[in-house]
Amino acid sequence: MALGMSGFWVLTALLVVAVLRSLGPARQHGAQDPRDILAERLARGEIDPEEYDVRLAALSGRKR
Repeated sequence: MALGMSGFWVLTALLVVAVLRSLGPARQHGAQDPRDILAERLARGEIDPEEYDVRLAALSGRKR
């Protein structure tokens, strides 16, 4: 009986975790392109346009 009750609670916990994960934000699979990350940072205001240009040039392997 104790084994059955333990199994029930384990399955219940797994079900709750699965539901919470499905309701959470979607995760992106795979690596994101560095240029896209840089553009997102610019859009969020984390970096200014000048820094964006410098970092984009560094990613492209060219000098500014």
